[in-house]
Amino acid sequence: MNPSELGLPSKFEGFRDGQLEIAAELSSADKRFVLLSAPTGSGKTIIYMTLARLLEARTLVLVGTKGLQDQIVADFDEMGVVDQRGQGNYPCLALEDGGEMYGTAPLSMCDRGPCKVGVECGLKERGCEYFDAQRRSRQAQVVVTNYAYWLALGAWSDPAALGQFDLLVLDEAHNAPDWVTRSASAEVGRREVQELDVDAPSIEDPVMDWSRWAARASVVCKRVYGAATSAEEKLRLQGLGRRLARIVAAGGSQDGWIVERWHGGARLVPVWPRGYCEKLLFRSIPRVVLTSATVTSQTAGYLGLRKKDFDYTEVDSAFSKERRPFVFVTAQPEVRVDRRMTEGHKRIWARRIDEIIAGRMDRKGIIHTRSYRRAQELVERSRFADSMIVPRDGRDTQPMVERFRSSSAPAILVSAALEEGYDFPYDECRYQVIAKVPFLDSRGPLTKARSELDSDYLNYEAAQDLIQMAGRGMRAEDDLCETFIVDGHWKWFSRTATFPGWFKRAWKRKKGIPEPPRLVDG
Repeated sequence: MNPSELGLPSKFEGFRDGQLEIAAELSSADKRFVLLSAPTGSGKTIIYMTLARLLEARTLVLVGTKGLQDQIVADFDEMGVVDQRGQGNYPCLALEDGGEMYGTAPLSMCDRGPCKVGVECGLKERGCEYFDAQRRSRQAQVVVTNYAYWLALGAWSDPAALGQFDLLVLDEAHNAPDWVTRSASAEVGRREVQELDVDAPSIEDPVMDWSRWAARASVVCKRVYGAATSAEEKLRLQGLGRRLARIVAAGGSQDGWIVERWHGGARLVPVWPRGYCEKLLFRSIPRVVLTSATVTSQTAGYLGLRKKDFDYTEVDSAFSKERRPFVFVTAQPEVRVDRRMTEGHKRIWARRIDEIIAGRMDRKGIIHTRSYRRAQELVERSRFADSMIVPRDGRDTQPMVERFRSSSAPAILVSAALEEGYDFPYDECRYQVIAKVPFLDSRGPLTKARSELDSDYLNYEAAQDLIQMAGRGMRAEDDLCETFIVDGHWKWFSRTATFPGWFKRAWKRKKGIPEPPRLVDG
């Protein structure tokens, strides 16, 4: 059977080895939830779209970024996949020149349109780009949207706005716990606290104190809302009122919550998202597939699933392990990269990275440092600093990435924030150095609370980030990218953290730096 016989786009001329078989296996699963660990190149999108066809299921696909949303819609437009986005992506046509409310308020997107505060709009039934898109989605067999929009529907709006689904696919599912946590949280900034003029607790005070404060503040918010005259002000106060109501509810919740600083005010966050996943994410959909390169049983646990609730399937990498080696450089003295490093340790660490670079001056590479401070420490001690492109902060990352892409060898991108969202195929990156095991900073309130309750949490997050880092430079079967790790913490971390089999099969230990593989045709 070929993909077109199942109604998939004709551009897919055939299934790769195992794709159809895996989809068939998933279609006969007895359990509601299935975890599909599928690395880059395995064609997980083809697998779950084939599953949707085999089941003849009305399907919702959730992704983390609009870029991935664009990609899936472009690849599967031929089979009628419909793209749905949040209101902030559609202009309010009623406010534009010629619209029925032109001149009554500034031009805006639909998330700030007059209808949001109860003003009747004739375009809502036909002619509004947002509501027209929703109507198309309700009629479509396959809908692609993003986590932020789907969760917002469940938390603040109409959970049934897109209709009922038979199959839910969580793409990049390793991020789903964070998406739910974010959606279940509530925050108030300093200006909002001051505006309500109700003495607020301090960040160090317990959640119950904030809950009591929010109850008093809600009364004031309603009074201010009643006196507001502009649609924009009413809309802002409407959102504030919803967030205050959630903070009130947090005080009586059985789930643990923490308070953290946010824009001079406070954010209240559930420690775990488990209690909110069914209502906000799964929504009683009878079949749910959680898929990503790094999804594990721990991911399922953080979403409130027990081992008896799900089946687990792992797809092997389509990339030869010889073309994607992951090498731990063992050398004496061993350097553990952390805040306890002396100047001598930093020099040894930088010299080891330089040894990797020295044999690879005919190609481009990326060094993952995990922090901007550590990136600067490397540049200050490396003899290849002149070849290094170094973002100074998050705002600087995108232009530095583009500069790196357009540069020729031996350009080296040294960055703290390239775990996800960037691909560097073929000659754009032929080697990577993971300069430090990417442990989270455990001093933040949420991370601290989670790590105290779950001793495996920090290792889980570090393993997720490390696998994502390693995948930045290996994007196709005929690609080639070496990955090195030079942090002595790897020795114990690799034995205690959980990694998928496809990733572990590429591991190597080397005394000294191996010779680089020969590049053919550049």
